[in-house]
Amino acid sequence: MRQLKNSLIYTLGGFGSKAISLLMLPLFTRFLTPEDYGLLTVVTTVSMLIAGLASLQLRAGYARNLFDFKAPLYRQQLLETALSSLVVLNVTVVALCCLCQPVFGWFYPEIKFYPYFFITLLALPVSAVLDVMQVHYRMTEQPGKFVLLSWAQIISGIFFSVLFVVVIKWHALGMCYAGLAAGIVSFVIAVWSFPHRLRWYFENSQFRGMFRYGLQVIPYTMITIVITNVDRFLINRYATLAELGLFGVALRLASAFRVFGDSAEMTFTPYFFRLASQHRREDIACDLGCKATWVMAVFIFLGTCVMLVSSEVVLLILPSKYQGVGGLLPWLVLAAVFNVIDSLGAIGAQFVKKMIAYTPICLAAGVLNLALDLLLLPRLGARGAAMAAAAGALLMMLLRIAYSQRVYAVGYQWGRLLLCVGASCLVLAIGSVCSFMLPVWSALVSKLMLMAVLGVAISSFMSWWHHWQTLRHAMVGMIQRIASPIV
Repeated sequence: MRQLKNSLIYTLGGFGSKAISLLMLPLFTRFLTPEDYGLLTVVTTVSMLIAGLASLQLRAGYARNLFDFKAPLYRQQLLETALSSLVVLNVTVVALCCLCQPVFGWFYPEIKFYPYFFITLLALPVSAVLDVMQVHYRMTEQPGKFVLLSWAQIISGIFFSVLFVVVIKWHALGMCYAGLAAGIVSFVIAVWSFPHRLRWYFENSQFRGMFRYGLQVIPYTMITIVITNVDRFLINRYATLAELGLFGVALRLASAFRVFGDSAEMTFTPYFFRLASQHRREDIACDLGCKATWVMAVFIFLGTCVMLVSSEVVLLILPSKYQGVGGLLPWLVLAAVFNVIDSLGAIGAQFVKKMIAYTPICLAAGVLNLALDLLLLPRLGARGAAMAAAAGALLMMLLRIAYSQRVYAVGYQWGRLLLCVGASCLVLAIGSVCSFMLPVWSALVSKLMLMAVLGVAISSFMSWWHHWQTLRHAMVGMIQRIASPIV
């Protein structure tokens, strides 16, 4: 019940903030061209890669090592060590990037380092502090403060975006300044919301503990970042900046679906790590497996609904120059569904801390993604990149779940999920026929009815499977009792 309550808080907070951001998207698309969004996509992608290198995954190490300390004093010292280390690392990396300015010009000659890259990189130290503070509130199960920070970031971001883009009309540069200003405001709120005074503190042993855990995650995380961003780099090389902008807008819309996946992961992660610290493996294998199965089924339903109505929604809310987004969105949402199932289905390896195989798994998925990008991009453009992203996410999901189950088996109920996937595929096939044969509003109404039918079907599958498993176990037990005297 506690996990459900926290999940609802995370979902409402995250979805509310994303809903506001999506509602503002039609406004921004009237002031920003696809080329502007393409420029922003490049700048954001590069800054994301640099942030992943600068963080050394201390955030993941902090989340895992927090439960090794019970006393509040040691926990605060661990937090202060993580914050101090990340500030120093990020400031150092930003300074190095300024010294290596010509490198940015070699890769992206059409985008000036000053001010676009420079303004975005200045926000990295602030973003690192905010990430750790949000992890702290999530691990200590304070969803209210977590949602407060999330809302502070999105509301201040929208305020400054409207100010710099709509009022002052700085176009893409205004979005860069808005991100920096929103980060500073959110940083002030994060420091104010913490109940104790934060100090500049560093403990070498605590840093080593976080770094040792993060060292296992760094290759996997960096490869994942490269995999998820290589398509943007190739679109910029093989297509136009405008097509990259369409891809970026489709990613922004697909990120709304990730809110549900992130909320579930935020809820289950502290619960899982608590079980791990108490060595309650039987709860991991049974209870968590059952809960994760239900969550996966919900995400299959939500992802199918978004893919079903994506083309009609794009037609209704975006200007005509952005209509190409409708062909990209379903594939990117499908990749997000695979990522959510991946994060929930690969729990066993995290429990036993054997994640070394994640690196070759990500490499295999990255090779597939890159090969499909090179094959499909010249023929299909950005849609080929979206299809390649979905294929790479599928391969990584299958390999990670297979490895995790081999290292430590969790009792997922795969039969239920296969039934849900089959029903979703059938509904998507019918929905594509509706899009082809009916006008926009008629197709949208028909798809809403299909969504209701799918929801009833998945709910029935989940309930029926439970009764079927109970009946099957009873029948097997009865047969064994009858056959045992004969044998």
